[in-house]
Amino acid sequence: MVYKENTTLLNKLTLVNPTYNRQDFALRLMRYWSGREPRVIIIDGSNESIPAQQLSNLDSNISYYHIPENIVTRIGKVLNLIDTEYVALIADDEFHLPGALHKSIEWLEIRTDYVACMGRAMGFGIDEDGKVIGHIAYPDHKGYEITNTDPASRMLKHMRHYTPSTIYSVVRSKEWINSFKAYVAKEFPIYAIGELQFELSICYFGKSIILPYLHWLRSSENIPNPEEHLKHPDKDISLNPGNQFYLCWSSPTKKEFREEFLKITSETLAKTDGRDIKIVSDEVERAMDAYAELSMNWDSAILSNGLKPKIKTLLKKYLPLALKVPHALRTILSATDGTGKPKSLISSAKDIERGGVLVDYEALKEIENIVFEFHQKKFKSPTQNCC
Repeated sequence: MVYKENTTLLNKLTLVNPTYNRQDFALRLMRYWSGREPRVIIIDGSNESIPAQQLSNLDSNISYYHIPENIVTRIGKVLNLIDTEYVALIADDEFHLPGALHKSIEWLEIRTDYVACMGRAMGFGIDEDGKVIGHIAYPDHKGYEITNTDPASRMLKHMRHYTPSTIYSVVRSKEWINSFKAYVAKEFPIYAIGELQFELSICYFGKSIILPYLHWLRSSENIPNPEEHLKHPDKDISLNPGNQFYLCWSSPTKKEFREEFLKITSETLAKTDGRDIKIVSDEVERAMDAYAELSMNWDSAILSNGLKPKIKTLLKKYLPLALKVPHALRTILSATDGTGKPKSLISSAKDIERGGVLVDYEALKEIENIVFEFHQKKFKSPTQNCC
């Protein structure tokens, strides 16, 4: 299907990217969005700033801030820089299709009871021949929406069936800012705790939905390296894959973490609407109990499903908790063609299109060319940290 989306609403949007030690990828992102409608804020935690001459040709919609501090500090500072109606987080090595961003804003403009909206996701990377390859990502996103009328039900439903459906969504600015406040109040040493707090908070504030448009291109160009965090134990402690939420949430020796998490999160949420803190705390606790049980079951499935040891280790270390094992395996299988070779990005887009997802191929091919040319320069990332 020939399909091209409108982008006229994107001047109401800010894209926020926290980057760290991947400045070539950050520059790729900035150059892609330079001169387009959204405002783009880059908060770079690298020790050294990107040289001024490399930033000189960027349009005025790009704002680059060199803040060589941890991610919590950087997110805290960016909360005061938002001046548009909508915000979306974006990784330095990933892409949002402009038309799909427009479609999400269009949805939120009409449906005021929704606070977050996004389209479907695909993964992409580079094979050994330099070809841009792709696969359908997050199959759980198909038809996913949280529409319960009360905060407790929304939080419980989402965390019980967790998939990251709002962290990279277009979100109303007030709710986006408020959803990060618990994270910046204190960084707990739990992997991806910022994502969990954000997703939980968005459900507290309102409804969310994933529409059938290709929106998010999830990069596999940089594989996380847990050992990097061991070199800098005081930096970005919530990005260390070794500390899983469920291992700490119910542990008798981690009771202090559970109590402090509930206190900070419930107080932050209750402050926005004046509800009783104890009631909010009980609602948050039920939701996170459900998430802990779910993630423990995922981990058990990974360890007992009979996969070869090497694959088992990779799944355990690197697959986001959001990918249930059966869906993850289907994703791996769908990424290859009949000969066992990885599918091209465009071929995989046709797969997701056959599933009812609209694809802007003109925008997708532009991104494919950018990624291909980027890797033709034989760029080698200096570090594997993501943000």
